[in-house]
Amino acid sequence: MKNIMLKKWKKQVDFYYQLDTYEPENDYFNDVDIEKLCNFINTQLRSLDLGIGIYYNKNDEWPELFNLFSRIKNRYLKSQLLNISHTDAEILYELSSASSIVIELLKSDLKETAEPYKYHIQAILDTCKFINNKVKGFHHEICECLKKQVIRGEEVYAFIDSYDPSVMESPYFSPFINAVDNAEELVDHLYCSIVTTKMIEYDNLMFDILRESEDSGEFFYRPYYSGFVIHVDKYGRAVGKLGDDEAFEALRSELIANQNRQVWFKAYFINDGSRYEGEGEPYVKGDLLFAASAMTESNGKLVLKKLYPDDNKVTDDYKNLLNSYIYNDIAIRDLIYNNIGNVKRSRIYNIGHGNFITFEDSKGTTKIIYDIGLSYRKSYAAVENEYKRTYKKIKNISSKLVIISHWDEDHYAGAYINEKNIFNIPWIVTACKAEKGKTNAKRIMLYLDSIKKLYMIKRAIDDSSVSGKQLVAATNNNGRYFWLYRGEGTSSGITEDNRYGLALNIKYISTNTLMCADVPYRCLPDSIIDNKYYDYVVIPHHASDMVKSSYKKLETMSGIEYSFICVKDTETLGKTGVLVKDGDHFKSIDKMTNKEVYFTDDDKHSVFAYSCDLSKNDPPIIIPK
Repeated sequence: MKNIMLKKWKKQVDFYYQLDTYEPENDYFNDVDIEKLCNFINTQLRSLDLGIGIYYNKNDEWPELFNLFSRIKNRYLKSQLLNISHTDAEILYELSSASSIVIELLKSDLKETAEPYKYHIQAILDTCKFINNKVKGFHHEICECLKKQVIRGEEVYAFIDSYDPSVMESPYFSPFINAVDNAEELVDHLYCSIVTTKMIEYDNLMFDILRESEDSGEFFYRPYYSGFVIHVDKYGRAVGKLGDDEAFEALRSELIANQNRQVWFKAYFINDGSRYEGEGEPYVKGDLLFAASAMTESNGKLVLKKLYPDDNKVTDDYKNLLNSYIYNDIAIRDLIYNNIGNVKRSRIYNIGHGNFITFEDSKGTTKIIYDIGLSYRKSYAAVENEYKRTYKKIKNISSKLVIISHWDEDHYAGAYINEKNIFNIPWIVTACKAEKGKTNAKRIMLYLDSIKKLYMIKRAIDDSSVSGKQLVAATNNNGRYFWLYRGEGTSSGITEDNRYGLALNIKYISTNTLMCADVPYRCLPDSIIDNKYYDYVVIPHHASDMVKSSYKKLETMSGIEYSFICVKDTETLGKTGVLVKDGDHFKSIDKMTNKEVYFTDDDKHSVFAYSCDLSKNDPPIIIPK
């Protein structure tokens, strides 16, 4: 097993050394002195062995480990003598494997051992953890190299994810040519997937490795985010240089020829600090986003070279590769059942224009996360600064299960900044709408699939066999009733990802809660809307205006005690200037809510989270920032 894992590690190392952004003087492994590390651990082990003879009898592995680090050091010195290239990384992996064994042997002895031997144990543990962290951080280094390729202006493929021509009156190319006529359709940003050939190569290499591995995969790889946010003016047009010059006219002709389908662009990025040296090519302004742990932003221009006619070659590798995802009603029901039994409360967090909701037991332990988004109406630096405690909560939260309602950034992008186990636990998700785009979402799904943690819900729009079967799972554990529904149907102005998302209903004792994500009322089953009474409702789609027949569906309920809208009360509907709280949708919400409507992004109350006790219909507890 050890040799198999080492071979896989070598593949990752070989990929690193083949990157054109690799710089020998900044080699990731330069600061690791293997000889010094081995000598230090051996010294500490020798001190323990001389002072505490019990180790020879305590575990059969101890005599072997006693000499292991000497053998690793000697192998390293021999490779240096023979000038064998890139062996530092390979021997470091062997050193990390040995360190993991030592940590398991010694970590339980730290409290039991008397001084001065406790010092030696702690010194060994700290050194071994340093070695392991160095190996685990290698993926992050590769991601940094991939980001450098984009920042240095290498060719990328860009796909606009957030502009859905199926719900807009204007064709796909409108943000680049014309103003959008309907002010309610105007958006503040256009999210783009950004990929390079090296990203695709690296992802496929790692997914293949993970599928063959018996471990969780986190040791080798973690999903990363790569995208570009195009700035949009008040008329709905992309901000940039999109004039009538010859270069743009060529692009314009291609856009018009492809107006009925979404397409990839060949492009390259130029930093704002760099001099623009393009040859008359059109460009759009915005922010390059990248996250392997923390989310980073680089302001600049995305220069649009041309449409990419062979766009299937870009993302065929992100398509149809979900070979082992789990889909059956029993598996999903059991997963929810196992995590709902001790749930006591729900917390609805303030993360700006976005959803982040948790279900906790009576001890405050998070059992289920239902969406883990970040606001897309602000830069991520502004989100981190303005919503400090929520941002910190997302970074440090651990859970047993994640449910993602749909694949928009304001419902899932927080996962990238999480520093715990978020990518190593089961996720219940819907499929992705865009066949060619949404590569960041697909990267997460492919990773989860490769480690057998993906529970993907089929959608009626993709699979007619589930049409009309909106109830995905229903379970009851210890008096907690939990129903998971998939949206289905049409609603003008609402994207397919929203309409076919996941909503949930939980009832405990007499308290009934409905959380809609972005699924409009008319796309939910009549059985959970008509004549139903809820104590807590999370309003769909941040209370944006919908067609009258959709928000009027809300008025068929018999009533709501407390409603939650995951935006500010000063949020506007598109770029109409009309506040959400003055819109027709809000009027229906206000009419149906008996006690209070809460805007979760509420500066007046310095809201951090609303804590809803699911055992009784008390007013939510407001937790300050």
